[in-house]
Amino acid sequence: MGETLAYLLWRLDSRSRIQSRHGPGQDRMPSEITRKNIAITTAGVCSHAALLCALEALGEDNVMFPVDYPYEDCGVAASFVETAPLSEPQRTKLCYGNAERLLGL
Repeated sequence: MGETLAYLLWRLDSRSRIQSRHGPGQDRMPSEITRKNIAITTAGVCSHAALLCALEALGEDNVMFPVDYPYEDCGVAASFVETAPLSEPQRTKLCYGNAERLLGL
């Protein structure tokens, strides 16, 4: 799940606001920069709650599904993505659409 990056965005923005009070700041918040430039995978985390949080924080165009073999069970990972509370267009992006776009496949 992006090594917790999605869950740190608020904190990064908060610290950035404090820094800009004490000196030159950035025009854009770290969360905005992250959403425009970083994509994550769900590797190793088969939690629907964590997936929904990542999608909310980073957007459905920035999250991809890998199996994470040999560290995680492929059957568990497949069940996770098949039962995730997503629309079919979201599932398509997650499972292969985002990878095709980002990797130029």
